[in-house]
Amino acid sequence: MSANATSIKLSGLARMLVQENLLSEADANAIQAQANTVKSPFITQVITSRKVSAEKIAETSSKSFGFPYLNLDAFNPDYLPSKSIDLKLMQTNRVIALRNQNNILFVAIS
Repeated sequence: MSANATSIKLSGLARMLVQENLLSEADANAIQAQANTVKSPFITQVITSRKVSAEKIAETSSKSFGFPYLNLDAFNPDYLPSKSIDLKLMQTNRVIALRNQNNILFVAIS
């Protein structure tokens, strides 16, 4: 019999992090088990564990899965079209102002 009777099925994100050598398979299994225990998503648990940074996960996911990647920390809010939306609000709600035309604010939402 195998020493590990229960096998943990890794998510696509966990497999991608292992394949990109950002996380060992043992670490991925341990983080997935911990996420299952506390009933939180794998990505939350891996960022909380500080094994891989949120920015590195975003960059790698963008390349691997074809997700768009936009780092809101790179924006200077002084150059955005609307002063009424501050950077903290944009980061927490995943919204960025694109332009302001005729008192209508056009935004991108992710």
